[in-house]
Amino acid sequence: MILTYNVGIDLGTTNTAAAKHENGTADMIALGRNASEIPSVVWIQADGSVLTGEQAQAEAINDPTGVVRDFKWQLGDSVPKFVGNKPYTHEQIMSFFLRSVKSRIATAEGDVPAHVVIAYPALWGEFKQSKLSEAAKLAGLDMERVSFVTEPEAAALAYDAQADVKVGDLLAVYDLGGGGFDTCIVQRSNTGFSLIGRPERIDRLGGKRFDDVVYNHVINSLGEHGALVDDAPVEIISQIRHDCVVAKESLSNNPSARINVTLPGVQQEVLITRDEFHRSIEGDLRSTLDAVEAAVASAGVTPDDLSAILLVGGSSRIPIVNQLVTNRFGRPVAIDRLPNYTIALGASMVASGIPNPSGTTTIVKQLFNTTGSPEALLEPDGEQGQWWPSAQSTGSSPEQVEMPPARGNATKVVGYAPDLPPLGVQAVSQAQPELGIEEADRAESQPRLGDSSMAGQTPNPPLGYSAPPTPHQAGSGSNNEQRIRLLETGQIPRTIAEAPPMAGSPAALSADLASPPRQTRSVGRLWVNLLAIALLGAVVAVAILLAGMIGG
Repeated sequence: MILTYNVGIDLGTTNTAAAKHENGTADMIALGRNASEIPSVVWIQADGSVLTGEQAQAEAINDPTGVVRDFKWQLGDSVPKFVGNKPYTHEQIMSFFLRSVKSRIATAEGDVPAHVVIAYPALWGEFKQSKLSEAAKLAGLDMERVSFVTEPEAAALAYDAQADVKVGDLLAVYDLGGGGFDTCIVQRSNTGFSLIGRPERIDRLGGKRFDDVVYNHVINSLGEHGALVDDAPVEIISQIRHDCVVAKESLSNNPSARINVTLPGVQQEVLITRDEFHRSIEGDLRSTLDAVEAAVASAGVTPDDLSAILLVGGSSRIPIVNQLVTNRFGRPVAIDRLPNYTIALGASMVASGIPNPSGTTTIVKQLFNTTGSPEALLEPDGEQGQWWPSAQSTGSSPEQVEMPPARGNATKVVGYAPDLPPLGVQAVSQAQPELGIEEADRAESQPRLGDSSMAGQTPNPPLGYSAPPTPHQAGSGSNNEQRIRLLETGQIPRTIAEAPPMAGSPAALSADLASPPRQTRSVGRLWVNLLAIALLGAVVAVAILLAGMIGG
């Protein structure tokens, strides 16, 4: 049997993606039912059976004691993870997930790959790398056909396939994902890329934190009705959080978005603008720029020495990211249309032995644009190798978009169409992203992520959550008990105050976008609490008086 394709795996903290490289072409592998990537989640039942990805995320609602998240950064921790009453090493948990990824790849492609490359954070030393290798072995991977590469090196290689980076060029990799921010400097050599200086990381700064910003805004915008969320069914809370995520993503292409909130006896539409969202996260984003500066300094170079800054990770699509990076460093910024797949594609090229600069590859999906202007990200540019051609649809679902070859290493690009928002979210405008935080609406049309005709309709059930529970699930407890399960599994934050504070948010927005939603309470409830306190004080006073009279 001749194995014809090679695989690159990007084990993300929040989501995991895989790409294949075959016959000079790199393409994404559909790990999920309706998406290329899957949630990095493992669920272990009492009998030892395991679910991963979307299935594990859905099962966590009914049995939060069996769910494990964020296991990537726990590799090497000597303290085991107790799931139920049984201890598991973190390498075991990672192996459960890797085994599932391996199975999904074989199912999607109909055969096993010839070689697999797994990407890992640049911060990891030999100990962490050895633990990842141990997990891969436990997962049943043939270690003679498995190797590893750092995430920034894989990202740089994917960029090089389309931009023809020169030997000696320095690139800064800016990786803003769902669970954290990573950055480092890489340099082109005759054989590929190498890390220069010290990598930097900011934990828990990424897409999840930005989701909470939108959720806070929605709850606080409900006014006294925000208190109803506390007593709402779990399905409604899940729907609101899901719609907040979709609204956040739509703000990358639209100046504002509306979220339809349906609570018992209340239906309200909440508006959030891109300008509000940008201002609320700007302080956190500026801290990522400081981390880039630290990485540049540790490499012994200056920003002027950088050929480009690569924006990687799904959250790097937020328009203000490009603007802040450009304004701080004044260097060309290269951003991909689907930056959450960059590392997986680059790793697949490593699996095929592509790092040699004379190699030629075709990347099926991805397109970098090197520019200093967020506006130019959406336009073709044929000058000085800065290239992002327009697309022509050639497929069905997922949409495949063919691109002409790039300069340098030959490149063809096929993109996956983004999911449309559910009925609970609608994009307000189709305007393009603009320079500046205080942007005005523009009239240029872009494919919108929502439809205004959706207003007032009942939201769909959230993705990843079951509709009516089965009989044994229905008996698992009340809404409050289900909510406790969600709190324990991270599906619903107790309050945003538990997350690190949003640095740099203007005072005018702090009460709106950064205050804990659980503080919203009705006036009636406040008076009840005050009356109870007054009665308690009166009882204590009478008791003291009686004690004095008896003693006298």
